Amino acid sequence: MKRATVWLALVALLITVTTVGCGPAPTPQVIKETVPVEVTKEVVVETTREVVVTATPVSPTAVPEQTGPATIMLYTSVPEGVVVPLVEKFNAENSSDITVEYYRAGSNSIISKITTELIVGRVQADVIWVADPAYPMSLKKMGLLMPYETPASIPDQFKDPDGYFCAGRVINMGLAYNTNLVSAEEAPKDWEDLLDPKWKGNVGLGSPLFSGTAIDAYQALRDKFGTEGEQSSKYAVYFKKLADNGAVVVSGQEDVIRKIASGDLKVGMAVDFMVRQQIDAGGPIAFVYPESGAVAIASPLAILASTDEPEAAQEFIDFCLSQAGQEFLVQLRVLSVNLDIAPPEGVPTVPEILANA
Repeated sequence: MKRATVWLALVALLITVTTVGCGPAPTPQVIKETVPVEVTKEVVVETTREVVVTATPVSPTAVPEQTGPATIMLYTSVPEGVVVPLVEKFNAENSSDITVEYYRAGSNSIISKITTELIVGRVQADVIWVADPAYPMSLKKMGLLMPYETPASIPDQFKDPDGYFCAGRVINMGLAYNTNLVSAEEAPKDWEDLLDPKWKGNVGLGSPLFSGTAIDAYQALRDKFGTEGEQSSKYAVYFKKLADNGAVVVSGQEDVIRKIASGDLKVGMAVDFMVRQQIDAGGPIAFVYPESGAVAIASPLAILASTDEPEAAQEFIDFCLSQAGQEFLVQLRVLSVNLDIAPPEGVPTVPEILANA
């Protein structure tokens, strides 16, 4: 197994977006996004990327009304164990003869794909569903999202105040361990327990180069440790110590969980519902909500303003956020954004998790 000897730092990714249309050219917008990247223990590798995107924001009122059967494209980082049955259920049960197709990849791959499509002037996605809320925020600032009305059953805390996106699920980053190799008593209980020398070479981490969940988790840990002075240094020291302890950076979160369940790794940072699905499949793995708080992430859905099928896109999101759609997600071991729907058996409620986040 390749052992990573890297630690993680944050750099600014600068995306310059120029919108074009009638009249004088507008001032380019600079959207700054904070993303973690790998650095060596000796040299910080900083990368600043500037991408000029020619994009014309589309007013929803300018899009022709849907007529007849529609096909929409979903770009998503939601794992196939969730998105496949959810899409199949919608395709089979919707009364409007709508077909949803999907492209599934890590959040950063989706961002790169949409950026490329913006450059060439043809965005294929109608709907996006990713882990990191920062991305739809950026698209909103660029005028590339279509507003829509979300159901009243979804609390305001999960909605964009201007109605451009809404969380479709709540995911949590915590700790996982292999139950064949690690007892519940010795399993890590909090983030800093991963620094224990007994886990040397056996701590798994998702790469922020692939995973939006990893980006959010590392940013939340930065906030937890503090952002100024000595506390900011504590964040850097934490990841430096993880590197010194032989932490293994793989690609996405699913890879972390597979390696823990297979015994290639003993412990790691992992996403709660993925661990629950692995347990349901018979995997020897368990999840721990850290004592100082898990990283709770509201995973957003949004409609691209360039869609040719706004009504179909709206109907698909309505389904995802409906009582039936959210209950189906719970059956798939995912936490609902409808707080009236009970969590999966044995799992804390969203308010309980958020209270300690």
